[in-house]
Amino acid sequence: MFLNSLLFYIILLISFSKIDFLLGTKKKVHFGGEHVKTFRFEDPPTKIGERDIYVRYGGKDVIIFNPKHPPNRLKKGQSFWHRFFFRRRHHPRYNGFKVESLLKRRSLSFKIWYNVWNQCKRPDCYSKHNFAKVYGMFFKEINLYRKLHRSAPLKYDRKLGMEALKEATKCANAGTLITFKKYRYSTLHAIFNIEYVPITIYKWYREVSMYNFKSNVIIPHAEHFSILVWANTTRIGIGIARNKNDIYMVFKFYPEGNQNYRFKENVHRSAYNKYNFRI
Repeated sequence: MFLNSLLFYIILLISFSKIDFLLGTKKKVHFGGEHVKTFRFEDPPTKIGERDIYVRYGGKDVIIFNPKHPPNRLKKGQSFWHRFFFRRRHHPRYNGFKVESLLKRRSLSFKIWYNVWNQCKRPDCYSKHNFAKVYGMFFKEINLYRKLHRSAPLKYDRKLGMEALKEATKCANAGTLITFKKYRYSTLHAIFNIEYVPITIYKWYREVSMYNFKSNVIIPHAEHFSILVWANTTRIGIGIARNKNDIYMVFKFYPEGNQNYRFKENVHRSAYNKYNFRI
């Protein structure tokens, strides 16, 4: 008795689920396009699955399409949350360019750079609000390199920053770097395409590979590095200006670095130790 009731219930469910199809009232079209023909249940298509031609039907209407002229939609798209969590998104303007591909990955300097820039290394992130984030990240990166070479962290000086900004703006307006000679402090300036801004300090620091720690005079190919880590320097000011996709950057350091016969006491070797150095 129980089996008979169960069988009757299953048949009843199947009948109701197929009632639209049996009555011929289901008219949903799976694909939209130009070549649509009416399909009758009594007269199915003669060929299904022919090479490069597919027939999709279910209901009353059928469409035959060629891969050269596909329908607008072949399958259900992925959900918003799937795209949000699992797809890597790039700003369409930069075509997936990765500035970190230019860096020496297995180095401590890369570890420091990555710690500073990893969360905001795309132009559409750090260019907002006149590069406001870049000031802080430059400041943090410089002090981490100084810590590595046993130099005290710099303090940000607003007056130096205003002067650096004026010089950067003049350079941007002129479309070239202009040297402003000042004897009270050291000046570093650079011009980079907007995509390469994050590696400015990193490139200067990598001059350490050309520096001679036994020398007590300036090393021409490593003068940016020695200014960055000069122990007697205490304050810094930064200015950033833009001309189209070119970014002009000026850094002011006080007191002045790179003084001859004082290099040994101001530029120290790396003091990295995995037990006492924390980023």
